[in-house]
Amino acid sequence: MTFTIWGEADYIKFTYDEVFGFPEETCHWGGYDARVKLEIKSRNFRVNEEFYSSTGELYEFAEELKVVNEKIKGVVSFRSYEGNLEFTMTYDNLGHVRIKGNFSEQNELSNELFFEFISDQSFIRRALDEIEAITAKYGGRSGVIS
Repeated sequence: MTFTIWGEADYIKFTYDEVFGFPEETCHWGGYDARVKLEIKSRNFRVNEEFYSSTGELYEFAEELKVVNEKIKGVVSFRSYEGNLEFTMTYDNLGHVRIKGNFSEQNELSNELFFEFISDQSFIRRALDEIEAITAKYGGRSGVIS
């Protein structure tokens, strides 16, 4: 399952390759532990990497993003539990969204990409629709309650 936060020519794409424990066993970060393929394109810079997150983190991010996207005002942040992906989405009152963050490899090297690009409310609405399909399957912080 995939969702993409698009900008004019840039994006962050999340593909949930494997979700562990679903539906029986949730993780302590909320929801289910997940291996996520991450693609970031920011101008001529790119990331193509895997990292670990949880469906609960995604659910919390989506809930905050829905509110800010409707108000067209505010800031939403995402930080993976391993700390290797962080970004903020800052809205202006015209519906433009500045996405700024960084991704670092989790190894002995110090490789890190700092990125920034501009999006708008219409692109974010599409991402929210894609995220909704993921959270509908995996539930919220408590996972799928039977």
